[in-house]
Amino acid sequence: MQKRETQVGVLDKAIANLQVFSREETMLTPREMATRTHLSLPTVYRLAQALSRHGLLEQDGQYFRLGMELLRQGRHDTNSKGLSGSS
Repeated sequence: MQKRETQVGVLDKAIANLQVFSREETMLTPREMATRTHLSLPTVYRLAQALSRHGLLEQDGQYFRLGMELLRQGRHDTNSKGLSGSS
C-alpha cells in the first residue's frame, strides 16, 4: 500500500497503525505494529489504545485487530454508493 502523508503527523501515524493489518495478519501485537510502521512502541501502544476507544481497533489480550467501527463505516459508504452487493 502506498504511503501518503498529510502533514498531520498524528493522523498519519494513526492511519499507519490501521494499514498494517491484512487478510493474512488480522491480529498483531503492538511490537509487531511498531516494527511494520517504524514507529516507537510507546507511540504505537498509545495510538492503538486511542483507536480502540473509537472502535477502529479492538484489543484481545496482547493483540489488536481492526474494529467493528471500520466495518460499519465501510458498509455505510458502500450502501450510500449503491454497492450493497445484493444484485
